[in-house]
Amino acid sequence: MVKVSGKVLAAVVLSAAIVVASVGFYYWQSLQGSYSPPSEAYRVAVISSFTGTFADVAKTIRDGYELAVDEINDAGGLKMPWGNVKVELLVRDDETNVEIGTRRFLELVGTYKIKAWGGLVWAGMVPMAKLSYDYEVLMMSEAVHLFSLGAKENRPLPLTWSTQPPPYTLGYSAVKYCVEALNKTKFFFHGRADSWGWEIHSGFQAAINNYKNRGAIEVDYVEVPMGTPDFTPNLIKAMASGAEVFYAVQFAGDSVNILKQAYSLGLGKKMTIFIASMTNAVAVGVPTEALEGVYACHYFYYDFRDYNPELYDKYAKEFVETFWRRYGYPPDSYVTAAYIAFKELFRAVQEAKSFDWREVVRILIRDDPNFVSIKGPGKWRPIGDIVFDEIAWFIVKGKKPAERTGTYDFFKVVGSIGGPTVALPYSLWGYPTSETEIRALWGY
Repeated sequence: MVKVSGKVLAAVVLSAAIVVASVGFYYWQSLQGSYSPPSEAYRVAVISSFTGTFADVAKTIRDGYELAVDEINDAGGLKMPWGNVKVELLVRDDETNVEIGTRRFLELVGTYKIKAWGGLVWAGMVPMAKLSYDYEVLMMSEAVHLFSLGAKENRPLPLTWSTQPPPYTLGYSAVKYCVEALNKTKFFFHGRADSWGWEIHSGFQAAINNYKNRGAIEVDYVEVPMGTPDFTPNLIKAMASGAEVFYAVQFAGDSVNILKQAYSLGLGKKMTIFIASMTNAVAVGVPTEALEGVYACHYFYYDFRDYNPELYDKYAKEFVETFWRRYGYPPDSYVTAAYIAFKELFRAVQEAKSFDWREVVRILIRDDPNFVSIKGPGKWRPIGDIVFDEIAWFIVKGKKPAERTGTYDFFKVVGSIGGPTVALPYSLWGYPTSETEIRALWGY
């Protein structure tokens, strides 16, 4: 017979008790829906259009997500109840093709079990984004929340979230600024034949109606498909329209082309040019002379120190300097939106103490959905978009060649639009007007 000393027996009993207690604790948490089992890594993905019209923008998107991942890993990983968990970032090219993007998504879900993803860069990829609902994978996107994706009838689960305000706000903000700051009220709208263009136009029309008492009017409307090579006929039409503002929703390579052609025709000498959404990745392709005097909405222009030094120093300065030092260029709009998206994802995961998307969303959708970002304070709305207290969009104006002091010195910040006044109305997407009722739609 083997004799066991009292000390050994006590140690065995203690070890067994710890194991039983641990199992019981995790089992209890699983019943509460707040426990996710330990894993080697929390996997997230960027699926974006690194090939095609949006390639330059896609690269900045990747850099923004990557920095957020590296920062959380440098801090030891996600702080979870069972220990620290590293984040693994997987990057795929959808080649600006829905079928290819879908294959990439299914690979990442099936083989790597990703928990969240982002990278959607243009309206044509919306069908791929809807896969989030089919496979219940959280989408924390840097892209504007596209109309066909955000509408209640197309959003069966609260899985799609975007750190850029909806395109509706671009149209509304442009009219608001032109009327109030420039005293210009006659607009020529140059649209794009997809959900991007149509939703911008819905916000544009809402602002036109709001400022009718100031004389606001849409003089003419035209729209073209993405990738149109020659805008000359429409530019000539605009010049003869009597409008004071030429408002164009073209983006990326299309906005480069339309600004080049507008400059060749002298459009800027006859009317104010306002581009719906601009980034530095796009501006770098526009000749200096063609960008001079052009107005645009910019989600994040890195040099706004002179415009709002207090906000810059408090929230943005460290991020701008860190990113520029690491990547060799200043953070752009999509960099910033991607960075905020994953920073918010990681915050929500840690506060939820779970990898379960339902618990993560609970943090974003709760009664106090406020957070602080490098753009200052903001608030998640239960439809999946953001309202920033001060700056939803910077209003920038292209500098004269003589005013530029460096490679990335494209614009001067001349204004900003923020707060709930430019937010997309819930009713436009088919939701109740009460946020409590919207939360209840999904059981929160």
